[in-house]
Amino acid sequence: MFLDSGDIKQYKNFENIGVFKGITTNPSILFKEMIQRENVLNDFSKENLSYIFVQLTGKTYKEMKIDYDNVRRSVNFNEKVGIKIPINMEGLKLINHIKKENRHQIVLGTALYTAIQGVLGAKAGCDYLAFYVNRMESNHIDPYQEIMITKNYIALHSLSTKIMGASFKNPSQIVKSLNAGADTITMSPEIIQSMLSNPLVEEAIDQFEKDSTNLAERNSID
Repeated sequence: MFLDSGDIKQYKNFENIGVFKGITTNPSILFKEMIQRENVLNDFSKENLSYIFVQLTGKTYKEMKIDYDNVRRSVNFNEKVGIKIPINMEGLKLINHIKKENRHQIVLGTALYTAIQGVLGAKAGCDYLAFYVNRMESNHIDPYQEIMITKNYIALHSLSTKIMGASFKNPSQIVKSLNAGADTITMSPEIIQSMLSNPLVEEAIDQFEKDSTNLAERNSID
C-alpha cells in the first residue's frame, strides 16, 4: 500500500503501522500540501521505502521528457524514485522511450479511467497502473469492472504490471477495488484515518477494559 502524500510529517504519523511501502504524489497533492517536488525527493530519499512516486509535468512528449530529465538530474534521484505518467498518446510515447532507455526505471501509468488504457499501459511496460476509482464512479464508469478486465488481460498475457487503486473517497471503494483484482492501493491520510476510526471498535475496546478492571477487582476481593 502507498500513502498519497509528500509531507514527511504525515508519513511519520503512519510509518509504524507497517502497511505502507511508499508514497505517491502528483502536482495537485503537492499544491494542497504546499510542498515542492524536490523537497519530497530530499525528505523521503533517506527513508526506508520501496518507492517514491513523483509525477512529471507537461502535456506533450517533449515537455514531459524535459521534466523527466530534470528529475533524473536531481541529487536526490535514486532507484526508489518511480515516475508517474498519464496514459494518453503523449504519455505512452514517453513510457516507451523510458523503458527502452532503462528498463529498470519504475513507471506508474496514472489517470486511468478505462480498461483500454490499462491494456495499453501494460503493453507499453508500466510497472503499475493507477485507476481513479472515485472519479470513475462520479462519471458513471464502473471502476471495478475496468480493473477486472485489465487484471484478466495482464494475467492472460503473463505481464508483470500491477494494478493500483487510487482516488478514493471512502473505505468501501478500497475493499471493492482489491476484490476486483487491484494488487495495491494508494490512499490519502484522511482515508486511512477514517478506516482506523471505527466507533464500534472503540466501544469493544472500552468494554474489554471495563471487564478486565472488574475481573481484577473481583479477584482482589476473593
